[in-house]
Amino acid sequence: MEAVFYIFAKVVSLMLSAISLSMLVRVILELVSRMTSYDAEGSKVFAFCYTLTELVVTPFRYLCHRFNWFQGTPIDAPFFIAYIFIALLQSFLPII
Repeated sequence: MEAVFYIFAKVVSLMLSAISLSMLVRVILELVSRMTSYDAEGSKVFAFCYTLTELVVTPFRYLCHRFNWFQGTPIDAPFFIAYIFIALLQSFLPII
């Protein structure tokens, strides 16, 4: 039974790591796109990262919009909140 929990924890940890890496790649590609003439939104890597990360960020966007949090700020606060949430989940995930 302990092996099942270990495998489950490792799979969840890998999924969270993949999502956080996708969030980092998405931010870097958006920054490169803004600083140069590179079209990040036409990239397949960006499309994959955007799709994967938006599944995680959307609930935080909904909460921030519903409670009028961070309205009118120039940063994408729900994105950063989602990243912090994933980092907290990774730190609290027990690895045996």
